[in-house]
Amino acid sequence: MERPRLKGFFLIILLGIGVIWAARAFKSQPETQKKSHQGKLVAVQTLTKQNIAPTITAFGRITPSVTWQGIVEVGGKVVYRHPLLEKGHFLPKDTLLLTLDRTEYQLKLEQAKASLSVLTAQKKQIRLDVINQEKNLDIEKKNRVIVDKAWQRALKLRQKGMISPSTLDLERKAHLASLKSEQAVRHQLALLMPQQQILEAQIARETSALQQAQLSLDKTELILPFYGQVSMVDVALNEWVKPQQKVLEVINTKKMEITVHIPLLDWQRLQPALDPIKTDRLLQVGSELSAWVYVGERNKKKIAAKVQRVADSIDVKTQTIGVVVEVNGKKAHQSLIRNGALLQVQLVGKPQSHWVVPQASIHQNNLYLFSPNNTLTMVPIEVLFNVNGSAVVQGSFPNSPKLITTDLLPAIDGMLVSEFIENQKELTL
Repeated sequence: MERPRLKGFFLIILLGIGVIWAARAFKSQPETQKKSHQGKLVAVQTLTKQNIAPTITAFGRITPSVTWQGIVEVGGKVVYRHPLLEKGHFLPKDTLLLTLDRTEYQLKLEQAKASLSVLTAQKKQIRLDVINQEKNLDIEKKNRVIVDKAWQRALKLRQKGMISPSTLDLERKAHLASLKSEQAVRHQLALLMPQQQILEAQIARETSALQQAQLSLDKTELILPFYGQVSMVDVALNEWVKPQQKVLEVINTKKMEITVHIPLLDWQRLQPALDPIKTDRLLQVGSELSAWVYVGERNKKKIAAKVQRVADSIDVKTQTIGVVVEVNGKKAHQSLIRNGALLQVQLVGKPQSHWVVPQASIHQNNLYLFSPNNTLTMVPIEVLFNVNGSAVVQGSFPNSPKLITTDLLPAIDGMLVSEFIENQKELTL
């Protein structure tokens, strides 16, 4: 009697366990289906476009835009040398740097002046002689008219027998003498004209010699044409110098240049910022790119610069392009800007609207976007450039795209995902 009871008791226990297991199974099935419907939980961040100015940093050595070479154009002994004419000194514009012995050139100048004065006086004398001979010729012409009339009248009277042959001969002699006198005046006048032309040529020659003597005298002084810094001196006081000898160099510190070599990949980052409508490349670069030069201790001081020009060709070996930046080396910057110094240059392009994403959210040139139907969408993108952990990208994005920042393994296009909005942080470069 006890065995059937025990057997029934065990059956009741087993039945209860089955009921409990079945209840739990039916209870967990909706939760499993719900979790399956929701998909994996991912962090989502809403993307917005930002105005980004592409920036390139490079280094280059600063050199002067203008270097003046002090070359003496005449020879002589150095009789004056500016006391501050030493390498490194700054000198103002119109400073007298050197003076050569002027004695020889002053003597040549005075000789040229004397010769020119003599020739000028001779020219005036000949001019007076020409005027006098022209007046004499006019008188002889009038006198010959009177003599000719008397001669014609004597001929008529002789034909009528009213005068003797001797009287006719006297009239003939007077006629011939008048012709001879007029011819002599014409001859003198003809001789004066070539003499006047010769004197004019001599005066022109002496005038040129006077100008050359004055120019040579002026060249005995070497005057600084601009404010600058002495970079080389190769002359001493009382030293003899020869013509065309280079004695010093001065650099114009107000305009300094830095040539930087930009890798092509970095240079292409600036291309979207350039206006494609403009055809003049140099004007385009100069007007649409801004430049800054960092000087001082740890490059703390920032000086505005200007993109002056861009190389017309690419360096094949280094695959770089040369960019020349001009900086104003005014007096306030002279202690910071030195010829030959290696300085940092920053080129900044025109701000453009771009998508900015964290670099970690890029997966083999794809972004994971959260679609409205709770699925993952892979969008191919192109990375323009990376700065400070962020990337500027371009691609085909929907309106108000939501970026999945969770690193999914595996990630399948179209897989179900569940949105989890993380703290929105503004991405900046």
